Amino acid sequence: MDQETNAGFDELTRLPYLNTLKVDITDAGCIPQTVVSNPNWVKFNICMSEELFVRLMDVHLSKIMAARSRALILNTTINTLPDWFNSVVTEKTEKLFYIYGSGLHNIISEYDQGRLNGLKSLLVQSCYGIVQLMNTDIHVLNRPVFDNLEELRVHNMDYLKVICVGELPPGSLRKLKFFQVEQCDELVGTLLQPNLLKRLENLEVLDVSGNSLEDIFRSEGLGKEQILLRKLREMKLDKLPQLKNIWNGPAELAIFNKLKILTVIACKKLRNLFAITVSRCLLQLEELWIQDCGGLEVIIGEDEGEASSNMSHKSRVKEIVEKQKEEAMEKIILPQLKNLSLQNLPLVTGFYSGFASIQCPSLEQLHTQDCPLFRATTDEFHSRKQVQVNNEQHFLLLRKRLWELRQFS
Repeated sequence: MDQETNAGFDELTRLPYLNTLKVDITDAGCIPQTVVSNPNWVKFNICMSEELFVRLMDVHLSKIMAARSRALILNTTINTLPDWFNSVVTEKTEKLFYIYGSGLHNIISEYDQGRLNGLKSLLVQSCYGIVQLMNTDIHVLNRPVFDNLEELRVHNMDYLKVICVGELPPGSLRKLKFFQVEQCDELVGTLLQPNLLKRLENLEVLDVSGNSLEDIFRSEGLGKEQILLRKLREMKLDKLPQLKNIWNGPAELAIFNKLKILTVIACKKLRNLFAITVSRCLLQLEELWIQDCGGLEVIIGEDEGEASSNMSHKSRVKEIVEKQKEEAMEKIILPQLKNLSLQNLPLVTGFYSGFASIQCPSLEQLHTQDCPLFRATTDEFHSRKQVQVNNEQHFLLLRKRLWELRQFS
């Protein structure tokens, strides 16, 4: 942007009655270092980028954002912005998007530098300097961070390996409802380690796709008094070729009692979704969609044995027999499950490999396609309703909802 345009931006700051601003600039150099007086921009949408894609995205966002939005798109870090701009814009920003940001390494530092106390929505996309999204070991804080954040989206981060390193202060992320991680190829291990998991007390929607994670949740080291994921109502896991476990850790901490919708697609190393003890938490599950999971054998798996490795063969056999007797008297009940869709699951033989019976008293729709070994009949689910099998119209409605793009609120 040339000097004449810079002067134009400076003139905008001198309009005392201007309270709504929508402007696109190429970089922080277009912003004057000083102003005569701070402007009073009540609503603003400022896009700082040279990328055509980002500008087109900004046009789209401008159409769908609420009228009172305070949005800022950055291709730089907050410390490169003039002090007056941070005071007038950054500190008041509700929706912040880092896209192709240079110099960005740790969003904890950005939070502290920009005093982003009112931030509600954060997108971090294609910022290739980030290996650890949040690191409190490097930037130590003694107060909550992102305590008003409601949406966190992490997209196309080619070098990102971990979401959070270190302990987040109590109260951090306490309002986060929506967490989305897309196309972060180097993200490995566990998505939500205990240090992060215990802070997401109000998480409602988790959407994860396109990475090399082995676990979604890991709970080792957390106390039994911890109440985890008490508000999670929807979870979508897509294109996770290395995923082995959704939940890894003590089953008594797996609180999924508000989960209503679970979608699992193209997770070829999963052998089952949950252990039987975890499945007992699924009291509100209404919709289960599983597709293209080539290694899946059953929906609900048996709990891992806790017997010591030096147990005698005779004792081990006795233990297995006793367990089978106990299971034969047990029931796996999913009281609210209405829709069950199973697509392209070549190894799935049934709902559960053990001896407990499966009961889904609310089941209404059963969709199966390309599941050659799945032999369960509608009677085996003990539904109180007339179960419709492979209703095409209903299936198409479910699929349409499944693939609807999540937009920024």
